[in-house]
Amino acid sequence: MQRPDHADGDDGGARDRGTGGTAPVARAAPTGLSVDGTTAVTATLSWSTTAPARIDHYDVYVDGDKRAEAEPARTRVVLANLAPATTHSVDVTAVDDAGTASRPATARLRTDPVDPAVERND
Repeated sequence: MQRPDHADGDDGGARDRGTGGTAPVARAAPTGLSVDGTTAVTATLSWSTTAPARIDHYDVYVDGDKRAEAEPARTRVVLANLAPATTHSVDVTAVDDAGTASRPATARLRTDPVDPAVERND
């Protein structure tokens, strides 16, 4: 049975795009992503991995934007310049030496409200 071609000439089926049939995936995806603490404008994240020797670095995303990169031995980051009293979605991916990212570990965090009792130096 032959499938019809799509308007763009693609038949809609899976095909080998020079990767041997499947795209390579970083071997060790981050696990156990946790939010260890927050302030009004920062958040501390940590995670673990099963095989850190296969990882070139970790990419950390906040609300879809890359905000940090960590070396393979570093599985903790502090994110700064976040909006106070705001819920953020965070993703951490492991990236191998070929530049292939793993599936993300995901978490949600909420920054603290600004404390009005904090003295300001205006």
